[in-house]
Amino acid sequence: MAIDTVVQFADDQLTKAKDALTAAGDAFAAATRAAQDAAARVADIGTLLAAEEKKGREFQAAPRPTAAAARDLADQQAQNEIAVHALTARLSAAREAAAIADALQAEAQTDAARAQARHDEGQRLKQSADAAAKEWGVSEQAVQAARDLPVSIPDAVDAIKASNSYRDADTRVNNEVPQKLRVEGRRRTDEARTKTKKAFDDEQDAIKAVATKHKTHRGKSGEVAPARLQFVVSQRLVRDIAGAAAGLDQIQARLDAINNAPPLSAGAVASITDLETAGKKAITDLPGLKTKIDDAVRKVADQKQLILNKQAEIAGPPAPAPADLPQLQAELLQLETDLPGLEARVVEAEDDYREAAMDLDLWEAAVPDAAWQRLLAFDDITRRLAELKAKFTPAKIDNLRNDLIAAEQDLVKALDAEVIALREIEVAELAAQRQHNLAEVARELSDMNQLAAIRGDA
Repeated sequence: MAIDTVVQFADDQLTKAKDALTAAGDAFAAATRAAQDAAARVADIGTLLAAEEKKGREFQAAPRPTAAAARDLADQQAQNEIAVHALTARLSAAREAAAIADALQAEAQTDAARAQARHDEGQRLKQSADAAAKEWGVSEQAVQAARDLPVSIPDAVDAIKASNSYRDADTRVNNEVPQKLRVEGRRRTDEARTKTKKAFDDEQDAIKAVATKHKTHRGKSGEVAPARLQFVVSQRLVRDIAGAAAGLDQIQARLDAINNAPPLSAGAVASITDLETAGKKAITDLPGLKTKIDDAVRKVADQKQLILNKQAEIAGPPAPAPADLPQLQAELLQLETDLPGLEARVVEAEDDYREAAMDLDLWEAAVPDAAWQRLLAFDDITRRLAELKAKFTPAKIDNLRNDLIAAEQDLVKALDAEVIALREIEVAELAAQRQHNLAEVARELSDMNQLAAIRGDA
């Protein structure tokens, strides 16, 4: 290749890099504005929530009402509790949106940094080498921590499950939260956990997609990025092992906290009992009422389609015979006459559903937040104990440790094989980094989302 051709190639690449840098800067500015807007929404909802919480504190501080006003005050307090839970759910969603916006802003910033890095390939390679050296040091410490762990974690789990402390906590949460509400809350919590798990599964799928794209388009040099991502994931798993023993102590402390918490007040128990009949009926009726709404909506849609079909039949082409026209018009009139009644049934079904949903909301709101938190904590303890027993057997500890060593070796091989002329990171890697950021957001917000789910926040 002649030198002038090489220079022209370099000029072309530099022009593309400048264009990419400009585009990345514009994307980063847009992502920054979106993150600022999301932060403002969090602040606005936080202000509303603070006002409702203040109102709740004022209810608590108010003088004891007369018997005649007691029910009125109880209804106001229940409505305030529902509003607090609804605003808490909105705040959680806003925080999640803000965290995602921040992650996308960070991604845009990373993209801009990559565009800038194309101007200095040598510096990029040096940074890669420095990062790899740091990762090797971290992996060595993590592997050593795994080797030093005791191998009796499954036995320790069995001891906790057989203890009076665990049984007492189980009895307490079952007594505080009615069985129907436990089932509903756990169903919603499972959905929240599934969402979190999907984020981590998607992260792994994205890593595999990156590996495929890199190997297809970049050969040996393309093995570095997916190897580095997989190495980070393996490090995280080994660090979980290193924290397993400490996790058992934390579980015992959490069981003690459940058992030593103050009991529910007599008023709270009475409220839960008073609202139980209506709440149970709501749980039973709501699925059928939802089906009733769906059926009513479908019938309205079908009726509107019949009207359109009949109008088209009258308008033609082909035009109907004059003798048939009165009959067709009468049929259209009947269809149009029947439509308002069908629409009224939709409104009626929606009203019935809202009324039942309010009964359930009031029953859920009668259970103090502390009781919901204890139920969530106990369920988390039970799930964590099962994970510790299944995941941290001696054989599986060795497997995870060996997986980390293999991931490190793969990274070293990929770095060794990487050539100087590395190209722009493919779109698939940006998608993988985005999913990695979303997985971290899911990890940070998981507890908050599960609490909102188990309480039934709107």
